[in-house]
Order: sequence, then structure tokens, then C-alpha cells
Amino acid sequence: MFLSQLLTSEAGLAAPDTSRLTTGALAGTGVFDILMRTVKLHLTEEFTSERITGQEYSTVYLGAMTAVLQQSVAYLLNHQQEEKIIAEIGLLRQKTVTELAHTDNTIPAGLGFNGDTVLEGLLAAQISLESKKEDLVDKEILKATGETDLVGQKIVTEVAQTSDSLTAVIAAGYGYSVNTAPQGFMKAQQDKIAGEEDLIEQKLVTELAQTSDTKPASLGQEGGSGATTALAGVATAQKGKFTAEIELLSQKSISELAQTADTVPIDTLALNTNTAVTGVLSKQKLLFAKQTDGFDRDAEQKLTKMVLDTWSVGATLGTATASDVNRLDEANTGAIMEKAMAGISVVPIDA
Repeated sequence: MFLSQLLTSEAGLAAPDTSRLTTGALAGTGVFDILMRTVKLHLTEEFTSERITGQEYSTVYLGAMTAVLQQSVAYLLNHQQEEKIIAEIGLLRQKTVTELAHTDNTIPAGLGFNGDTVLEGLLAAQISLESKKEDLVDKEILKATGETDLVGQKIVTEVAQTSDSLTAVIAAGYGYSVNTAPQGFMKAQQDKIAGEEDLIEQKLVTELAQTSDTKPASLGQEGGSGATTALAGVATAQKGKFTAEIELLSQKSISELAQTADTVPIDTLALNTNTAVTGVLSKQKLLFAKQTDGFDRDAEQKLTKMVLDTWSVGATLGTATASDVNRLDEANTGAIMEKAMAGISVVPIDA
């Protein structure tokens, strides 16, 4: 793009600030206005003192105005140059602040345009970002270290699955274990498994006791010196109980049989050694027989009493006599008395 195009474009250059040279008034604040007022004071002084007169005044005035205008322009140019230099100095000082910010978190007061000695702005944000990145890297390192330690501890755990010694894996620097034998949860698991194994073996002994009186000495928790060892404990006690119950049932069978028979078989499972029924049942049978005889004798006695009472009434009235017909003669009466005495185990005196 040509310079003429730049000057005529919509984004043209801004008009120069001429107010710094002159504000277009005698009492203006531009450099030219101020200098001209000073020059006029001097010219007035010279004219009043008649050191400058007539045509010389206009010549001096024109020359002075030209010189003042030139000096004013030169002053402004120099002032702009000074401002440029000052700006460049400020820029250099600010660049110094920027450079210093790469190696320090504080800056000297007044070095640049910063209002605070504490570092701020983009570089502060960058430093904060870098710090966070460093923290992230540190955390990543910690994470990687932790994962390494975890892998090492997993190696220890895996070794403990198949070995009772951790000496080699500890010597290799894996994990945090200090005991050469597995401890903690793995030890508890091993103990549990060993206990379950012993329990299963002991249950096997219990099952064997259902069908055998002996077991291999190596089986179960109690020791044995021979090839086999006798079983004891609850299983044996139960077996003894079962044997006793069998004997009791056999004996009860015999007792039940004795209720309906006078003889019973000799049973090796029971305790009786005689086929004859004795004991309590025998006494009960005798008692029942006596009771049966007693009922019979009582009936006989009652019947006899009724007959004798009837005969006694008849004899009192003179209508009845003792004879062999009514069995009230002495022979039959004596026989009756002998029968009664025998029943109550009384021996006749003349016997």
C-alpha cells in the first residue's frame, strides 16, 4: 500500500497537536505564546529606554518573532525527543522488571511502573502456573512411586499365596513387609484354611466312628502310636448308649411277653438267664392268682352263709334238720372247716 493511499484512507493520520506550539491567543499557553510574551516585554523595555526606535523596532520584532518561532519548534522537537528518551528509559526499566521477574518474586520499588513490589500480572500468573505444574509433576511422581510400592506389595502378597517364606522378596526390596513369614490377613487366612482342614479331617473321624471302632493313627487331632487307635469321646459314648438302648428294648420285649406267657426265651441281648418268669411279674401273677382265689372263696363263703342263715331260721322254727341231703351233717361241716383252714394255712390241732 502506497503512502498516498495511507494518507487518504478512512483511518487517516490524526492531525498534529499545534496547541503545544500556540493556542492562537496573545495569552495562549503554547511555547511560542509564552516566549513571545517574554520577548515583547524585553522589546517594550528597550523601546521605552529609546534604545530601539522607529524602523529598528519592527525589524527587531520580526527577527525576534522568527527566532522565537524557530526556537519554539526546536523546543517542542527537543521536548518530544526527551519524552521519547524518557519513555525508552521507562521501557528499559520495565523490561528490567520483566527480566527480574524471571528470577525473583519481588521487585525494587520505583524500578518500573509497578505500584507494588510483589510480582503481579502475566508473569505472576505464569509463575503460578509453573508452580502448579511443578506440584502436578510432584504428585505424579508420588503417584508413580505409590503405584510402584503397590506393585511391590502385590508381589509380596502373591508370593505369600504359594510360600511360607518372604525372605527372597524382602531382600529384593519389594513392599513394606519386615517379617520373613506372612503376617496379618494372609497369616489369618492361612490359619483359617489350616483350621478348616483340621475340621474336615476331624469330621472324617466322626463319620468313620459311625461304622468303625478304630481309625488310622494319623487321622484326626489326637495322637496314636500304632497303625490304628481306638475311638472314644461322644461317638463311643453314643455307641454305648445305643447298645444299652438295644438291651433295654430287648428286656422290654421280654417284659411284654411275660404279660401273656409263663415262659420267655433266653435272649443274649437281654439280661434274663432263665426261661421261667420270675421277679416282679412273677409276684404280680401270684398276687393276681390269690386275688382270683379270694374272689372265688368270698363268693363261696357268701353263698354258704346265705344257705346256713336260711337253714338256721328253718331249724329255729323246727322245720329244718341236719342231714346228708342238705350237707349240714357233721361230716360235711367238718370237711368245710378243713377246706377253710387249709385256705388260710391253719393246721388242725389234732393233725
